[in-house]
Amino acid sequence: MELALLDAWERKRISLPVIVVDFAGNEMPKVLRITSLEAPHRIADALLRDSLHEGTPFRKSDLGKRLDDVDNRNATVLFEMCPTTLVFGMWDSTGPKGGLGAKFQRAMVSEIIGIGVELG
Repeated sequence: MELALLDAWERKRISLPVIVVDFAGNEMPKVLRITSLEAPHRIADALLRDSLHEGTPFRKSDLGKRLDDVDNRNATVLFEMCPTTLVFGMWDSTGPKGGLGAKFQRAMVSEIIGIGVELG
């Protein structure tokens, strides 16, 4: 579902706040770009945490510091910066609060039910 949202966002079919880490220009053998829709821990992922925003480590930047006070009573920052986190879940286990960081369970569940299944 996140990849479908990413595809729609990249094609400019939807408008959605997406955080992007672009590794271009870092002499890497492969051009790499990761978004908050691809990173396993979404906006709390280490790739984002350890990236730079305007020359400052993301979590120490004015933008990143706003995540420090997110909790279940006030998720406005997540809604503004990365609303898909509220749908697909996150745990900010490596932020300044460690294992006590903000934790949001995914708001949806998906499952596949097979009827008349045959082994292939």
